[in-house]
Amino acid sequence: MNTTQMPSCDRLAASREKLRQALKVNHGDSSLAATVLHSVVAPLAQRNPWGLVGSALVIGCLVTWRRQWFISVASALIAELLPKMVSIVVTKVQPMGWVEMLLSLIDKVLHSKQSSS
Repeated sequence: MNTTQMPSCDRLAASREKLRQALKVNHGDSSLAATVLHSVVAPLAQRNPWGLVGSALVIGCLVTWRRQWFISVASALIAELLPKMVSIVVTKVQPMGWVEMLLSLIDKVLHSKQSSS
């Protein structure tokens, strides 16, 4: 049956069933990493669930701290390097090149305003 002819409730049910089938874990072809992880984490969670929660909290805090650290370092690098790169570009380009670029930009802006009105 074509999905465009199906009522919306039936389309929703079919979509949910497809998702269920896609998310269903097939234990016959599980990977080695999943098997090792399951064999290590499952007994640990059964013996010491609070330890597992605490370790997840510590790992989450470390990941969050590392991301913030990376953002702060990246912003510091940009703040330090951007002025240097701009000064290099400014010194490499001839002064008349800047004037020509600005004049062409002004000319384009003026022409676009005249053509729109």
